Amino acid sequence: MNPLTHLFETQFRPEIKVLVLGDLILDEYLFGEVDRISPEAPIPIVHLQTQEDFRLGGAANVALNLSSLGTQVMLMGGIGPDLQGEILKKLLLQKKVGHHLISFNRPTTWKRRVLGQNKQMLRIDKENSQPITREEETALKLACLQELPQVQLVILSDYGKGLLTPSFLQFIIQESRQRQLKVLVDPKGKNYQKYEGASVITPNKKEAEEATLMSIDPQKKQELELCAQKLMEMAHLEATIITLGKEGVCLKERHQEFFMSPARARSVYDITGAGDTFIACLGYALANQYSYLDAVKLANIAAGIKVAKQGTKEVTRDEILAELQQKSFFAKKIFKHPLLLQEPLQTTSNATFVLLKQNIITLEMIRFFQNLPGDSLGIVLWKSSETDTEPEKNAELFAALEIIHWVTFTHSLDPLYSLKIQHIYYQENLLLPQNLPEFWTPFSLASTIA
Repeated sequence: MNPLTHLFETQFRPEIKVLVLGDLILDEYLFGEVDRISPEAPIPIVHLQTQEDFRLGGAANVALNLSSLGTQVMLMGGIGPDLQGEILKKLLLQKKVGHHLISFNRPTTWKRRVLGQNKQMLRIDKENSQPITREEETALKLACLQELPQVQLVILSDYGKGLLTPSFLQFIIQESRQRQLKVLVDPKGKNYQKYEGASVITPNKKEAEEATLMSIDPQKKQELELCAQKLMEMAHLEATIITLGKEGVCLKERHQEFFMSPARARSVYDITGAGDTFIACLGYALANQYSYLDAVKLANIAAGIKVAKQGTKEVTRDEILAELQQKSFFAKKIFKHPLLLQEPLQTTSNATFVLLKQNIITLEMIRFFQNLPGDSLGIVLWKSSETDTEPEKNAELFAALEIIHWVTFTHSLDPLYSLKIQHIYYQENLLLPQNLPEFWTPFSLASTIA
């Protein structure tokens, strides 16, 4: 079993409660069909086909995602004296998301999207992004002081709509630190010093570049690490996480090695709300005592599920568990027999493959793997016949190792002959033909030979 699956299934405490603070947004979707261009202007005419579809956005979407994972939530924010505020409050009640809303003397932030053939044609925003008044901030502080003793983690969802003022941010961060609560921030703007003292921030690539005045290439690890380190120092954080879209995500913790996790290849339908899903799942994991590393891996999976959905929609616990339990969770790692015939294996010329007879892993074997040349490592488990199922049962043991990029099994050498790579190692005790290619190298691990 994948260790993350085991963690997700077993390390779950329904009594956990998370406080979510931030800008609330009502998302509205209007769906229609487009079959002609307007004679009045060169724009498409959308014939509406459905009623309005209202959804929770901003900090409300973060809270909804947390609730969908089975975690208790207390959402705090503000709504205006208008219809949109009432709709947002009604949605929170329907979704059973705990909330404490402050009445603001401003319109509820509202984003109206018009879609034709499921493609966004137009977005109309209604908002007031001025900082909240001193009276509104005081009311929010008093409400927070009532909730902080009952929660295990705080998430600040900053959409730049005026609720998270610098003074309020420092108030909630300091109050949380006094109670030894982690504070997660989805940031906005260029001034990250206002988040000073938080536990971790989760900017995307563009936001990280704007805050550090750096230009970063997601393919260059050193640039990413330097940027993440700079952000961490700017706000005195425990860790920095930069989300990189299709390039995945990276994590920098104090006194820990830099970590990058690639995004799982999938068809991206809509990135709207992916950041909300990411920080919600990250908060869920950290509240349940995951390490930052495991929390980032889980949040990356959840965000990958979200981008396959249209609009702001929550990701459920069952969806994440189903994703974890799929063998394809290991990305390129497990391929069904016959090897390469049904699903081509993409390798680099600098890859190394090891052909093994036994299905156990020892420390000696891991050391051997670590010393092999090449930029990626694949393991092929030898099947004595087409009916031999033992390698299939043990493939996940090898796939769980971070140093291994591919795991598969075969009872034929033909697919291996076709691989255009530089190194293939095979165990000496395998009964293989004598006329093997020159780059095939025998090896012996006496303690692991079956």
